[in-house]
Amino acid sequence: MKKSILFILFILFHFGLKAQSEISELRVAPDWTLTDIEGKEHNMYDYLEKGYTVFIDFSTVWCSPCWNYHKTNSLEELFANHGPKGYSGVSENTTDDVMVFFIEGSKATVAQLKGEKPSLGNWVEGTPYPIITTSDPNNDKVLSDYGIVSFPRVFKVCQNRFLSLAGTLTAEKLYAQVLDGCDNVGDYAQNAKLFNLRFVDHENCSGELKPRVMLQNYGSEVLKKLDITYSVDGVNRKLDWTGYLEQYDYEFIDLLPFYNIKEGAQTFMVKSSKPNSVEDEYLDNDILIKDFTVDYSKKEVILEIKTDDHPEENNWELYYNGKLIKSGEGFLKKQTIYQIPICIESDKYYRLKFVDAKGNGLQSGDAGWGTLKYNDNVLGKFDSEFSMFSAIDFTVQSSAIDETEKSIPVEVYPNPVEKDLNIVLDLEKENQIKIYIHNVLGEKIMEREEKKYPPGENTISVDMHSLDAGIYFLVLKIGNETSVKKLVLSN
Repeated sequence: MKKSILFILFILFHFGLKAQSEISELRVAPDWTLTDIEGKEHNMYDYLEKGYTVFIDFSTVWCSPCWNYHKTNSLEELFANHGPKGYSGVSENTTDDVMVFFIEGSKATVAQLKGEKPSLGNWVEGTPYPIITTSDPNNDKVLSDYGIVSFPRVFKVCQNRFLSLAGTLTAEKLYAQVLDGCDNVGDYAQNAKLFNLRFVDHENCSGELKPRVMLQNYGSEVLKKLDITYSVDGVNRKLDWTGYLEQYDYEFIDLLPFYNIKEGAQTFMVKSSKPNSVEDEYLDNDILIKDFTVDYSKKEVILEIKTDDHPEENNWELYYNGKLIKSGEGFLKKQTIYQIPICIESDKYYRLKFVDAKGNGLQSGDAGWGTLKYNDNVLGKFDSEFSMFSAIDFTVQSSAIDETEKSIPVEVYPNPVEKDLNIVLDLEKENQIKIYIHNVLGEKIMEREEKKYPPGENTISVDMHSLDAGIYFLVLKIGNETSVKKLVLSN
């Protein structure tokens, strides 16, 4: 019992924090078509197209906070004063601009909705808006589509299809979100909007930038053409976009990546213009700007995640000295491999946590897994079988090295190597040669005695059989020069 209580507290705390981020970050609501307990079918986008703002109450019949909010009658009052004209339970003086749905998330029966145990009461009595279950003829896909892992969750969906967490508020405060919280930009024929500009982080330690932006057609005319310009670090590019977007339809656009961006503070800007080759009638949503910093002194580790059937339950957290310093979510697709670059400082010890909010790891459907890498070398990994989180403790030393080329020709074979590595040097003159093997963290794990070699071609053999499979670096001290070669050991 104690373990269950702790788990519930974790869910409420963790997703309370997560929910706050949803309010500030725009997200397009997935459409759904579901049948209520009276047998009437509802399509959410149909209500949006008719001019309604939609509120969705995700609850369960056994959830005490859900029942307590239901008993406040806040959604009933919202529906009565602002629901569709002519609907049962709606005032004759309605503003006619809101629709409300109750979606029960635990596959409860109609009998349970009417009070049969384990229900906490009769949810049907006095509820004028549609009640929908996730049991037959429906299913629970809507829960994963909306990332529902705790209850209650009251969402607001604006006419432009943007989704945000409304909260368990009074009817007055909920309706205030309709008046002030929806992006109503007027009726324009030509109006293209850019939003949700995404790339890795505000911090960049690789000098690479792979921007992604979302395009939505706010105009009443179908959007078929658009000019998109974007720039960073003095490099300007243009994309001549073509497609077919009806009003409020949207599309993700992956822009061409940038490489070798100059170190220091940088600004990325993207701008749209000339929808359908004419002037945009509303200019306030045409430009996006994001600042970030390139810092080559930091190391880039890669978190590789293969999601299970419920990616909405997952996020990652990075800790230093017990303090949360970075986190991320956004695992939207099931059974998908994500690669997440994370910048860290060398010689510091970190803990990375991968969190599953339901406490069942990555075991839904085809099991998932996670790996943390630096320069393709594995720093740690976890499989599908964990509960609330799996942790990896790691560090990357400042002596970690990269492959380099020097003036003296050096060849190594075979590479990948299983046991004996051959090093071929073409020396112009007699030289002292010293050989080191380092792991990917920069730690020296093998050293050969310094030896003098004559001019011309020399072949040196190194026995690698004592080392584990993985990525290594061969470091050659050739007189006053150093040459580094990357090795793959596959024994």
